[in-house]
Amino acid sequence: MKTVFKVLAGVVLLSLIAYLVVINLPQANIKSKDAVETISAVALYEAYSNNEKRANRKYTGKVIQLSGEIDEIYPDENNAPVVVLRSDSGDLVSVVTLESSQEKKIASYKEGDQITVKALCSGILMEVTLNKGLIID
Repeated sequence: MKTVFKVLAGVVLLSLIAYLVVINLPQANIKSKDAVETISAVALYEAYSNNEKRANRKYTGKVIQLSGEIDEIYPDENNAPVVVLRSDSGDLVSVVTLESSQEKKIASYKEGDQITVKALCSGILMEVTLNKGLIID
């Protein structure tokens, strides 16, 4: 019985240590990472539309620099700014969630403006989705 208790206590202790290590890992910092590619929002969307599997291998989980025309700007559920980019035909092509620190910068932009951001690509659902974005001046 004592052996079972010791093993169980050891497992609980190791699990607690692993949990504490994981929650204290540093968050990804987009600012210090170089973009693997500079691409327009339209070209990125076309890459996913033409061959999603290949585009996923090339872009998903990687930092890219993206430029395009703003269709809409709004806050998400965490109050972080979200920028929706569109194609020449008016189709929505990318949704970029910016870091909260970008609130003041995005305030100077409006619909129809061109914008360039550096962000982490998450893949495609209906539009290409990017997160942790920073506006590039």
